Amino acid sequence: MTLHDISEVLRHELPSRGCLGLPVHHYETIDSTMNEASRLAESGAASGTMILAEMQTDGRGRLGREWHSDNAAGIYFTLILRPEMEPAAAPILTLMAGVSLATVVDAITPGMVDLDRKS
Repeated sequence: MTLHDISEVLRHELPSRGCLGLPVHHYETIDSTMNEASRLAESGAASGTMILAEMQTDGRGRLGREWHSDNAAGIYFTLILRPEMEPAAAPILTLMAGVSLATVVDAITPGMVDLDRKS
């Protein structure tokens, strides 16, 4: 299943309002999903908007670190979230999201993905 297929499943299977991951903006190649999320958020995109890409040419990770994003070698996405919380509490949200995603990936693909890899 390609990321394009995944984005189509998300569009058709999830409710259209108030859901994490909708709407989906899918790109074959993009500079950075975070850059596009910033552009969309500044234009008023709703909380839950997902930016999904097959490849990033200028991806970046935490603290602005460079992120190498080979074509179709991973899942590259950014979610626009507008939580009602103090900015100082935001780091716990990213930690919770990472743990939740790892739990789901492990449940769907038991033993197929090395979630302990440090790269």
